[in-house]
Amino acid sequence: MPGAVSVGSIPNYTIIGSVPSNFSPDGLPGLAFWAAARLESGLAGGDSVVTITDRSGEGNDLTGAAVENRPTYQTAIIGTQPVYRFDGTNDYMRRTTLTNMTNWTQSDHAIIVVIRPTSVVEEDLLSSSNSGDGNDLLMVISTGRGHSWRGVGDANAINTTTTLLVNTNYILMYWVSGTQNAIYLNGTLEAGPTNLTGTAGTGTDQIFVGNRSGVYGPGWYSGEIAEVLIYTTAPTDGQMLQLSAWLNSIYGVY
Repeated sequence: MPGAVSVGSIPNYTIIGSVPSNFSPDGLPGLAFWAAARLESGLAGGDSVVTITDRSGEGNDLTGAAVENRPTYQTAIIGTQPVYRFDGTNDYMRRTTLTNMTNWTQSDHAIIVVIRPTSVVEEDLLSSSNSGDGNDLLMVISTGRGHSWRGVGDANAINTTTTLLVNTNYILMYWVSGTQNAIYLNGTLEAGPTNLTGTAGTGTDQIFVGNRSGVYGPGWYSGEIAEVLIYTTAPTDGQMLQLSAWLNSIYGVY
């Protein structure tokens, strides 16, 4: 793309233009989890979501621990597309036994989410940890910034430069390759690549969506999630650009 300036291995510019007509996220290597409310069937607005279906082909479906923990399905929320709505009180979904995701947080990976938060205080979007401190990997909104880390505490943390607003649509992307990480918001590289300095963490790899453990009080996510993708390889520059442009063509976020 004209005007691209590379920083490390990720280009530092806003995604513009179109995405190839034949693009599909499962055509990229390493797709291990893909959930999208728009691809669910048999649900009407307001229905409790029993299972969030994994479309990656790996069978990593998410389920709720109990009826009261389930998000609801809502129609036409982000653009014309449906979402999973989390109430910020006790809604979360999880997968404890993962297929083809062993130690995925300790190596190259990427996480992409399409969200509409109704709070930006401390909102846990996705975690791989089974502890209250989220000591493996966490994608969160913290003090209004998109915030991610891989490791113990904040040693490997990275934040968006943009302050997120409530009732606003976002495509948030976290990327790890080798000893570097980066974070994107709405098709723009907001921070990174930054060298990872802390240890990767030793917690059990799982997937939590809506809370980092199902018991962490401050971190219940309040808002909507429309789509989640997890790769166990680091996409190339062009693939990251295509992923964001492709999602934007569906949701009209930016």
